[in-house]
Amino acid sequence: DASSDLRHLTASIHELLDDPNNTGKKYAVVLPKAALQLLVLRFWDTNLPTGYNVSSDKCFFPALWSSIEGGGYGAGSQYNMDRRYAYGMSSGGYNTSRMAVSWNGDKVWKAIAIHSASYAHCSGPLCSVPATMPADHPPTKFYHASGDPVNPISAMYAYYDKLVAQGYVAEVKVNNEGHNLTADIVGP
Repeated sequence: DASSDLRHLTASIHELLDDPNNTGKKYAVVLPKAALQLLVLRFWDTNLPTGYNVSSDKCFFPALWSSIEGGGYGAGSQYNMDRRYAYGMSSGGYNTSRMAVSWNGDKVWKAIAIHSASYAHCSGPLCSVPATMPADHPPTKFYHASGDPVNPISAMYAYYDKLVAQGYVAEVKVNNEGHNLTADIVGP
């Protein structure tokens, strides 16, 4: 039920931002809106056939980080830009992989979570994961449905298997849902 999922998202963001349990850890949560829209669907262009170097995503993210550091979202000093985490679903999942393979030169991404997606330049069943992962690839958790009709689980496993074979920290959580995001898939 969508209202239950929205409550879960709201509670999660509250816990990250406001630290209601007084853990001493607070996080900034940045939820950028994908630039491309087709009817009612929005998506990132990290994995479109036109190539990443000419994508709007390649321009957007450095501008976003610069704006955060420069005070566009409050005092830049309140953010630790050397300790970032990324999570994305579907095209956002491909874009999350992009953070690891294109934007992690200083190892700023400490961990990523990819939901219903695979390697940055893959697109659904069209997926060829490079033989060697970048040396600075962060720990990665994959969430995927066994019967995902949009992004097959085999494409995710191609990425996961390469990470594990090369000694990177990676984990998979498989569910029986489709291509969707619910609180019970991701967990508390």
